[in-house]
Amino acid sequence: MSRRYDSYGGSRGPGPRVDAIRLWAGGVAAAFVAAGIVIVGLLVARVLNVHVLINTGGGALIDVNTGWYAIVAAVATLVATGLMYLLLLSAPRPELLFTAIMGIVTALAVLLPFTATATLQSQVTIAAINLAVGVTVMGLITGFGQSVVHQQPSGPAAGQPQAPYRDPYRDPQRDPYRDPQRDPYRDTYRDPYGR
Repeated sequence: MSRRYDSYGGSRGPGPRVDAIRLWAGGVAAAFVAAGIVIVGLLVARVLNVHVLINTGGGALIDVNTGWYAIVAAVATLVATGLMYLLLLSAPRPELLFTAIMGIVTALAVLLPFTATATLQSQVTIAAINLAVGVTVMGLITGFGQSVVHQQPSGPAAGQPQAPYRDPYRDPQRDPYRDPQRDPYRDTYRDPYGR
């Protein structure tokens, strides 16, 4: 899939090419990183003897399941990769829009634990893990998005001949390949010595 940007940031046809395979490969790697952050965060909480509890909705508190939490983080990272891919194909400033959207999602993920009934330690721990995952995913996917866009040389439009290359710094009087019959200065220049 490819597109071209004009000087105002709009899309106007073929131009930069998005390498989707590299972007999705980076997204899968980022998903493993996000799952690893969740696992390490919960292990640190258990080493510090912090019981990370969540409310099940019926008033009962249960321990956070490490596996499910890691899977949710990995799936969220793949969704973020898909969002970046769509923005690269259609949005005028994809990295900026992705950063703004991910900033909002990360803020919601950080504030969400404080709306549930749990101990303050559990709320702070889950909020810190969510913040670490959100910031890491945002940085990784934004970097991947910048590295997978390749500029393509823009050629003439279909059906139009290609204009000859002209060097703006070449002096037409000293050009060894100029045609003296088509010299624009030939008729205006008069040799004072009659040569």
